[in-house]
Parts: sequence; C-alpha cells; structure tokens
Amino acid sequence: MANTCKTRQRLASIGSMPSDRIFQRNAHEKQALENELARELHNFDMAALQELDEKVLEQQIALQKAGVPGIFPTKDPEQLALQVKIVAAIVEYGKLQLACVFIISSCSKLRHVAINLIRIF
Repeated sequence: MANTCKTRQRLASIGSMPSDRIFQRNAHEKQALENELARELHNFDMAALQELDEKVLEQQIALQKAGVPGIFPTKDPEQLALQVKIVAAIVEYGKLQLACVFIISSCSKLRHVAINLIRIF
C-alpha cells in the first residue's frame, strides 16, 4: 500500500513538470544524436573509400606484374574506365574458355559412351 502511494506521488510530480522543457530537452538530444550519427557515417564512408582505393591499387599492381596490357597504377578516371573495360573483356573471355572446356569435356564423355555402346552391340 505504501509503494502505491509513493508511485502516485512520483507520477503527480512528473505531471507537474512543464512539458515545453521536456520537449526542448528531447529535441536538443535528438539533434545531438543526429549530428553524431552524421559524423560517424561520414568517417565510415571516408574509411571505406580509402580501403577501396587501396584495393584498386593492389589489383592494378598485380595485373601489371601479370603483364596485362593497359593496366598500371593510376587514379585518372578515364584510365580507370578503360581498365574496367579491359578487365571485363578478360572476364568474358575466361567465361567463353570455360564454356568451351565444358563442351569439349561433354563431347569426349559422349564419345566414350558411344564407343562403349558400339562395343556392346
């Protein structure tokens, strides 16, 4: 019973606080959190971009060492666009090579099956 009276007293005292003051404090805290979030997001974005730039440089160096024509360390947007096209062409060529290997492999397996069938009959 005593706890109920104390709870009612606390609720009554909270209700007597000016609501404008509560809303102002909440708005200020909200703005502070939004500002902090914006700073953190900006820092994260900058770190991610830095890491991506480092990975691009690593790939350029590796491809240059492998002797891929047109690939060398650069940050020039036009050269980067050209390098992306070169790498895309290599990837497509690799896919074509894999498809040819698969077809040849399938054909040789079929040839072995046909030879075995001929031997049976």
